[in-house]
Amino acid sequence: MGARVSVLFALSLAVVFALFTPVAVTTVPFSVRLGAARPDAPLQNPGWPMPVCFAVAADCDDGTEKNAVWYPEGLTENLDYLGCNGSEPCHAGLRFLLPDFDQGDTLECVRLRLAAQGGSLAGCCTLTVRGVAEDSPEAFSQTRRPSVLPKTTATATWYVRRHWPSPGCSLAYYTPSPDIAPIINEILARPEWGVGAGGKAVALTIEYGGCSVPEEHYVRFEDSCCDSADPAIIEVCPTLRHTFIGKPILGRPTSNSVTVNVISLVDIDIYSEFGEQPGEYANSTTPLLNRAACQSIELEIPNLQADSRYYYRLRFRRAGQGAYQEGAEGHFHTQRNEDSAFIFAVQADSHLHMHPLDADKDNRLYVNTLANMAADDPDF
Repeated sequence: MGARVSVLFALSLAVVFALFTPVAVTTVPFSVRLGAARPDAPLQNPGWPMPVCFAVAADCDDGTEKNAVWYPEGLTENLDYLGCNGSEPCHAGLRFLLPDFDQGDTLECVRLRLAAQGGSLAGCCTLTVRGVAEDSPEAFSQTRRPSVLPKTTATATWYVRRHWPSPGCSLAYYTPSPDIAPIINEILARPEWGVGAGGKAVALTIEYGGCSVPEEHYVRFEDSCCDSADPAIIEVCPTLRHTFIGKPILGRPTSNSVTVNVISLVDIDIYSEFGEQPGEYANSTTPLLNRAACQSIELEIPNLQADSRYYYRLRFRRAGQGAYQEGAEGHFHTQRNEDSAFIFAVQADSHLHMHPLDADKDNRLYVNTLANMAADDPDF
């Protein structure tokens, strides 16, 4: 069997963007912006946009409240606490600038991502996320600590059922919250949102609501007070397409079928259209209904011809809600006949971001590698 082989080395994430390989993907790639100060990273995902993420921009934008005292640099060791520490409840406050959005915008999914740093947890800890009901909230302070500020009607309950990891300050282990889009949408719907001195800002509180065991119990995350800290992030999915983790991944190709793998951050209904010409989809699969958020979805495309090129696109919607939206077009080739030539690409975890040619760590070498892989147009 003849074959043209493209062997290129990249970070493990390369498979999501350049190959259609059956792998388990559990994290969302993202680029972080501090207000509007940093441009998006060059790594892009054509047709399947990544969430828009913003970090707390200043030390005064995060901290811990305990015993009616505001700790802007964290309760201890530059760490913010959530839970019960020394028999006293600890609450956190977070403030983010959202310059990309306007009053009245409606966002599909929003999550917090906190750089976990361990804690002491013996049971299930219940947290409640609330928004600060202000048009343009200014920074937190002793007089503007979370407990004294007006709150949104919308809330989100966050159950922390296991101990958070403690990777140390050299590595960020971002732990996501539940979807808080209803909270953010309530704030953005305020008629004068973004007009005041605080700018296009949203402020959030995370309040302790009890634990299943009567012991000291808390989790911790990094405060932004020092240069080495990994600040809290708000991850915004403006549209349903933004909620997908990477582009669809194709696996298990045979002579008459292929399986599409996707993960969405929200519950969805989904099916695929497909055909043998670009933009012409004569066939479709049976919809998969009410597929759970953050769980792998496997959608088989059956009844195909061997050694044939097919084009497909996904159709999806919030579970049980409204019309189906369409994804970007993709393509694949079914199993070729014996002795036919084919093209495939191989990648490995070679730490390109540490290469001397990429000393600025702006991913140029990495992105160029992915582009070369995609340009070879492998079968899947």
